[in-house]
Amino acid sequence: MVHCARVCLCDVSVANENVSLVISRQILSEFCSCFSSLPDAVGKEVAHFTLDKVQPRVVSFEEQVAQVCCECRRVMRLIMPRL
Repeated sequence: MVHCARVCLCDVSVANENVSLVISRQILSEFCSCFSSLPDAVGKEVAHFTLDKVQPRVVSFEEQVAQVCCECRRVMRLIMPRL
C-alpha cells in the first residue's frame, strides 16, 4: 500500500508541469531511494513506469533518471541468471 502511494505521488509530481522542478526532483529522488526495498519484479515494473512518466521532462530529471536506470540494471543482473 505504501508503495502504491509513493508511485501515485511520483506520478502526480513528475507528470504535472505545474509542480515546481525543485519539489519534483526532491520527490523523485526520495522515490528512487526506495527501489532497493521493493521485490525485484515490482522494482523493475516501477522503474519502467517511472521512466515512462519522466520521459516528457527527462532533461529536467537527469540525475534521477540515472538512479532509475541503475536500479533497472541491478534488477536485470539479478533476474537474468535465473533464466
